Amino acid sequence: MASAAGSWTEFQDRLRRPGSLQAAVRNRLTQMEAIVASLTPEPPAQAARETWRLLSAVRLTEMRLEGANCTDRTYSVERLRAVTPQRSNNAANALFAHLAEQVGAYAPGGAVVDLSRLHADLQGLDCFAPARLPSPTAAAPARPTATRTPRPSRRRARARLRWKARLLSGAAQQPQVHDGTVVVVDDCWTLAFDADSGDQRWGKKAGGGHRAVVAGGACFAPDPLGHARAWDLRTGQRSAPLRLRMQDGLAAVSDGVLFVAHPTTGLSAYDVASKAVLWSGAGDRLPVAAAPYAHGGTVFALLRASSAPACEQQVLAAFEARSGRTVWCWSSGSCAIAHWSAGDQVLTTVLDTPDHKREIVALDRISGELLWRHELAGEAAAAPVHTGTAVHLTTRCTGLGCTGRTPAVGRSGRPTHQYGSPGH
Repeated sequence: MASAAGSWTEFQDRLRRPGSLQAAVRNRLTQMEAIVASLTPEPPAQAARETWRLLSAVRLTEMRLEGANCTDRTYSVERLRAVTPQRSNNAANALFAHLAEQVGAYAPGGAVVDLSRLHADLQGLDCFAPARLPSPTAAAPARPTATRTPRPSRRRARARLRWKARLLSGAAQQPQVHDGTVVVVDDCWTLAFDADSGDQRWGKKAGGGHRAVVAGGACFAPDPLGHARAWDLRTGQRSAPLRLRMQDGLAAVSDGVLFVAHPTTGLSAYDVASKAVLWSGAGDRLPVAAAPYAHGGTVFALLRASSAPACEQQVLAAFEARSGRTVWCWSSGSCAIAHWSAGDQVLTTVLDTPDHKREIVALDRISGELLWRHELAGEAAAAPVHTGTAVHLTTRCTGLGCTGRTPAVGRSGRPTHQYGSPGH
């Protein structure tokens, strides 16, 4: 109830409604408010607000059944009448008894029960009526013959909100959808929702707010000790530690291979289907500065190499995705790599030079050979985007009279198109 209420005032209104809470639950709320009041110097009214804030942030992480609790049979039977064909108390009583029997079978084995399994176990009972869908083979009703062509409707179709989920931090990332599951990274939490109904399947506190890495029906993230683990997308069940180390934000997946990096082991590759480590320690275990990028059977990584005690160089390296063999390396020298991305033919990087200039540099994706470099008029807004044989990049600067430009640069490095727009 606290999480469903959007404010403390709404929470209080819900509490005042007749029958909203049982006496035992209301007694727990009173005890909770007393505990919060003893921990904060705020006045009682403010302590009640803090209690609502605390309750609204609480999420169920794990639930274990010990057996059936039949003490509230009357209340449950009244609600079960709606899912019986007869809509009668006798049928609801029979369904309640069967559910209690099922719980007694589920609990000792620690079974994971979802709605589909429960429906399957209740099928065939006279006291249970599952939701029925219209048969696809049913004959469609005959449509009357139109005497004239109807005019198209001028009313615009309105989008209908199917579901929404309330998150915690206000800084959640864009969701990812895999196998009917919506995965959202919300600060240090990773949440999974059913794509059709919006019901939350699970929520795990893992990682540090970077984009989730999903492959093979599992979500991969490091545990507090830096070991990679996999969470099942549907159940949220966590696997045993995988045989590789992983740091949050330094992972990517491509063609069923998980590429992860860690300061102690360097870059590693893990086959998701066979659950085998393909290779580890690529790049002489140099620190990986950004998430790797896999494209066309090659994985690219940005490494940090110390050439002198007071100087640190950045190195772009290419490795074979299945073997980990080094294909080529390219050092940025005294320049800092701000952005980089790979396309079908070239790998482009945006450099910040020591004299405070900016350049875009193109390397051959196969050999690592320098193809061209082009000076930029402003700061790059993001990594270059590759489309066919062109590279698109938006630059921006601050000051009066600046314009943002998006040049499309070909393989030779010659700008082919430019589009200007007012900037700030």
